[in-house]
Amino acid sequence: MFWQELKAICQHKMLIVGLIVAVFIPTLYSATFLWAFWDPYDYTENVKVAVVNEDQPVTFEGKEMNFGHQIVETLHSKKDFDWQFVDKAEAMKGLEDQSYSMMIRIPNDFSQKASTIFTEEAEQPVIYSVPNEAKNYLISMIQGSMTEQLTNEVSRQITESYMTLLTQSLAKAEDGMAQMKEYTNRFGQGLEGLEASVTKSLTMNQAVPEIEKENLQKSFTDMISMTDQMSQNLDSALKQGQDVSLDKRNIKMAVRPLELKEMPYTKVENYGNGFVPFTLSLGLFIGAMVLTIVFPVIKPLTTPTNGWSWFGSKYFMMAIVAIMQAIIADIVLVYGLHITIENTGMFFLFTVLASLTLITMLHFITVIFKEAGRLLIMLMIILQITSSGGTFPTEMIPTVLQKVSTVLPMTYTIKGFRSLVANDQYDMMWQQVGYLSIFLIVALIGTLLYFQYAYKKSYK
Repeated sequence: MFWQELKAICQHKMLIVGLIVAVFIPTLYSATFLWAFWDPYDYTENVKVAVVNEDQPVTFEGKEMNFGHQIVETLHSKKDFDWQFVDKAEAMKGLEDQSYSMMIRIPNDFSQKASTIFTEEAEQPVIYSVPNEAKNYLISMIQGSMTEQLTNEVSRQITESYMTLLTQSLAKAEDGMAQMKEYTNRFGQGLEGLEASVTKSLTMNQAVPEIEKENLQKSFTDMISMTDQMSQNLDSALKQGQDVSLDKRNIKMAVRPLELKEMPYTKVENYGNGFVPFTLSLGLFIGAMVLTIVFPVIKPLTTPTNGWSWFGSKYFMMAIVAIMQAIIADIVLVYGLHITIENTGMFFLFTVLASLTLITMLHFITVIFKEAGRLLIMLMIILQITSSGGTFPTEMIPTVLQKVSTVLPMTYTIKGFRSLVANDQYDMMWQQVGYLSIFLIVALIGTLLYFQYAYKKSYK
């Protein structure tokens, strides 16, 4: 029996092809998945991050401080991301249309605050990180790690500048103390001379000669002069010391010279909300695939009267099931898991469109390619899991997969759901509606033409 089965298989070329493909399915899935996500950090240089430098330079201790420019120069030499140095208006526009994954903004008072390090009004400078979490939840986490590294490097540069300023201040104070030491020595010498003159005068115990009076007067004059010089030098040294404040606030700022504040442009609360676009899209696709397996997508249950009725009897039943799949999934997600969405109606409508598009495409593939269509659908699942941007963003996968993603429907369902889950970017959603409509219409027309052709061939 086995050999007869094998002989029959050898007479069907498509069956042989199907078996061969089935043998390689596990390898194809695991290898493609690992290839796509082997090391996504190698591709972060494709992720665009806007850098807005509004910092104004200041003069401190006779030198210009321009830390904003230093940060920009540092980023120019880094290849972590595709840094885009733009103004704030362009950066905000890029966040809105999702061409930028994040914005880093250096405010105009950054250098001014940094220059207060040794004053009583010391204020910590701040850099603002504005991630676009709705574009991709995982990329926001990766960017957070990279931004923290950048913060540490900038902090090191600022600390070096602080240490240079402190060293210069201490050097000036040291010069003042050296001068004061010199005057102290001279003052001591003057006291010794005064002591000798007074002692000699007392020893003689007679009227003090004129020459001794002059010596005594000169000693007093020198002593007064040196006292004045000491006083002036000490006053200067004290003023230099007063200019350097080293209380707890200054020490804290020197240890942690930079604060990174995160101000998300769009906010995704957790992993669950972050992965709704991917899991819902994949669920709808698998649901459509199962429907094409359990439902006779071609064979009519009754004799069709024409190609239109044959097509309608099959497609409308599948469309009803697809709509039910979408509505039930949304009810569970919205009211069961309480995902974060602002416009429930729009979310339901988009889910229905996505479900209809996927079932129409899979119906078309199944009727055109028959049994081989199932293999094509399986291949689509593998490619969409790895390249549709559901996990890591498309910018962080190999270039070949980036190009493949443009012709796969889940790429657009995922973007559409992302524009609605914790985001409400309706312009972005309508763009995806346009792309999905193209897939829907082309597949619908192709399926209808097939049934017209099949009717003429089988029933006329």
